[in-house]
Amino acid sequence: MAAVTDTLGSRLELERRIVVHIDMDCFYAQVERKRLDLAEDVPLCVVQWNSILAVSYAARAAGIKRGATPQEAKSMCPECVLVHVETVDAAGRKPQVSELDLSEEASIVRAANTVCLDRYRLESEKIFGILSRFSDAVERCSIDEAFIELTDVVDD
Repeated sequence: MAAVTDTLGSRLELERRIVVHIDMDCFYAQVERKRLDLAEDVPLCVVQWNSILAVSYAARAAGIKRGATPQEAKSMCPECVLVHVETVDAAGRKPQVSELDLSEEASIVRAANTVCLDRYRLESEKIFGILSRFSDAVERCSIDEAFIELTDVVDD
């Protein structure tokens, strides 16, 4: 798969190209919603340590914003599902607490761990595989963001 910047060439050639920027909105929340088999209208936030990392559309509608604390999210929307990103210890073992457990005891267990983004990376790879069906020029910017050159698709 070629990078978009490798295929664009000169400025004049750039003006004849169609390049799309894709940013998967609330990606982490979408991954967790799918994993937990929750309906789209269920408010959901992904937590990392004591901060909201991702907010589903339903949770946004309740006024929850990225960076809020889990306590703030629950006070704004008591039915909001809060899920902590997966963590692992130094040996790669998962702690004996559920990602849905945000109690103080669970936080203490997680405190010795590090964040594990494997489930998000796996879903990202699936999505980038789909994007690559449309173009040989897909340039990944992050786990949930890319540029894709679509001139040939549009021309067809």
